[in-house]
Amino acid sequence: MLLILLLAGIGRSKKLLVGGAVTVAMLTMSWEQVREGTGSPIYDRYSVESEQALARWSEGDVRFNRWNYVHHRDLLFLNETVEIIEDLLEVRDVITVGSGQAGMVIYYLKGQFGDRVRFIDRWSLSTDDFSCGDMVPTVFGKTMDVERWVETAGECSPPLPDVMFDLRLFPPALENDYQVVAKTSGRLVRGTWNGTLNQWLAVRNDLVEK
Repeated sequence: MLLILLLAGIGRSKKLLVGGAVTVAMLTMSWEQVREGTGSPIYDRYSVESEQALARWSEGDVRFNRWNYVHHRDLLFLNETVEIIEDLLEVRDVITVGSGQAGMVIYYLKGQFGDRVRFIDRWSLSTDDFSCGDMVPTVFGKTMDVERWVETAGECSPPLPDVMFDLRLFPPALENDYQVVAKTSGRLVRGTWNGTLNQWLAVRNDLVEK
């Protein structure tokens, strides 16, 4: 009987050790997510640091979007973007929009304007418009940079769209055909973590002149 009790005690001890280790691991991962993830804890929400007078797009300005870095960044970009698309749709029945970003911006644009906005996903995750044989599959989609699109437009790539938007810097390959009409700059900050706001939207020259 003593042996049985001893073995049972060892078994319970092992379970407690394993349970404790799992708990510590989960707490560690949770803390890392709080520190480095794109969400934000209740005690440390994002604030905007920018020289621009940026405002969030009201139609998507819900707390869950404000609490997430990527969504908050896109809300600040959408405010002006929606107005530009509205203006373009006054002179065109349908406009084409190209980007390597197939997330919240195009989600809200499609929700706002429906089939009057035709999206072309440069990474071929949500649309399938490119047929160039040298596109390399990756975990992010098939590689198609802006320079390659310009070179192959109308061949194995679709014609260049009416509007392009994306992150970071405006590509020099588009300078002859497009004009940047909106961009955001600055940072979203919480605690020691921060992320850039840098996005741009460019319209083809012939449409800007109209």
